[in-house]
Amino acid sequence: MAAIARAQTNSSEILGLITDRSGAAVPNAKVTVIRLATNETRVTRSSQNGEYGFPAAEIGEYSLAVEMSGFQKATVSHVRVETQQKIRVDVKLEVGEITQSVEVNAEAATLKTEDATVGQVIENKRVTELPLNGRNLSQLAAMVAGVQYGVYTGSATGLTGFPIPGASLGVMANGQREINSNYMLDGVEAKEARTHTMIFTPSIEAVEEFKIQTSTFSAEFGQGGGAQVQITMKSGTNDLHGTLFEFLRNEALDAETTFSISSAPANARLRTACGETSSEA
Repeated sequence: MAAIARAQTNSSEILGLITDRSGAAVPNAKVTVIRLATNETRVTRSSQNGEYGFPAAEIGEYSLAVEMSGFQKATVSHVRVETQQKIRVDVKLEVGEITQSVEVNAEAATLKTEDATVGQVIENKRVTELPLNGRNLSQLAAMVAGVQYGVYTGSATGLTGFPIPGASLGVMANGQREINSNYMLDGVEAKEARTHTMIFTPSIEAVEEFKIQTSTFSAEFGQGGGAQVQITMKSGTNDLHGTLFEFLRNEALDAETTFSISSAPANARLRTACGETSSEA
């Protein structure tokens, strides 16, 4: 039986051009990338035009090596791949023995030339370290230019919303309505059909990073003209990790409002909040 199968990939890719010192293309060069978190290795050969590519690359940090007879081995370290990113790593080979090697550190691109997408990646450091009331990613989504909370997520704070207050994810971008946004989890569409929101938010510790594209995204995102939210989950490494957190919400510890009136002394109120009894109370 035939069925529709939507794309299930974050479309990240490492690509580039292999040339010699004169700028001429080097065909059939061996290109190897290693994902440092897992030591996963992928190998390809440059084309007749010197071009190479590694589609569907997992996000993370890579090391790239190029080998060709008659040239020194070239290694590029600290190649960082983000969600929905096509990162270009061009390599220029130097004449010499293959036993010789040249190592360079990858540099952040000053100008993105592979696509015209407007958006921003919220990387893992901000996901795990910034304070989130309710542990809802929508509060981080509002950091992206032109993005604000959706109506169903709570237009003011992101903590109200439908159907479960504080538990959904919905955004509006550049004046587009919330129903025009689309949400994908590891390349799979993950939105509620009626309100067009994510009716759950994954655990903060399970999220590697997420990206919000607000305009001029590629044709693969044809489900709406608003924001395209792509959440990438952690895929695991060769090391063991664990997480422990405590979520405390107790109004007895909240600060008093400007208009609070109480005849009890401040020290008595403090002991009462801490569960102690007082003869003054």
